[in-house]
Amino acid sequence: MDLLQTVYSVLIVSAAEKFSSSITSMFPVSKYDPVECVKSSAAARRVLSDKHFDIILINYPLLSNDGIEFQPSFLYLLNQVSTASIIS
Repeated sequence: MDLLQTVYSVLIVSAAEKFSSSITSMFPVSKYDPVECVKSSAAARRVLSDKHFDIILINYPLLSNDGIEFQPSFLYLLNQVSTASIIS
């Protein structure tokens, strides 16, 4: 009997490339695919307007702002697209 394996999509929002690359390596492709990284809240908004992610990690401060301004519009987008896990 074959068991279905759930694969989760991940969005990492971080201005720090070192953080993004370190955390990306912690998500095995067999369970997390795709794992996408963006550097700003504006980039995250663009990606979220087109795609759904099961897990979203925000490591701020971000390039475009400190992350606080990002949260209300980000949460609005999440509610429009679907439910996601938020770790910030």
